Amino acid sequence: MARPFIIGAYASHPAHELEADYYQLLADQPWVSGVEIPYPGQLATQLDVLASHLSPHWDFNTITAIPGTMQNVWKDETFGLASPDEAGVRQGGSPAGRAGAAALGTHASGERRRIQAFS
Repeated sequence: MARPFIIGAYASHPAHELEADYYQLLADQPWVSGVEIPYPGQLATQLDVLASHLSPHWDFNTITAIPGTMQNVWKDETFGLASPDEAGVRQGGSPAGRAGAAALGTHASGERRRIQAFS
């Protein structure tokens, strides 16, 4: 079995009008096993659009909370699961729960899971 190759597609994401072509270009590459999806972002705001772009042969789609975590840390330095501040720890756990709920929304009932990992 070949090692999975996951593309950090959000880092090179094009303008909205080119998005469908961009994901199709990635889907046409047999060596691409999945994409890294930032949370929040399109996963939080346009779940249906994002889910429509996930190729059926991508078995290793991954959610990354790094962009959202950094946005929160810039606003509040106590934010985060490893914070010494109890309120910051509680706030740090909230995005993970919301990202998990969004991940469940990427597949229809009875369909295989489309998100395999969270980082």
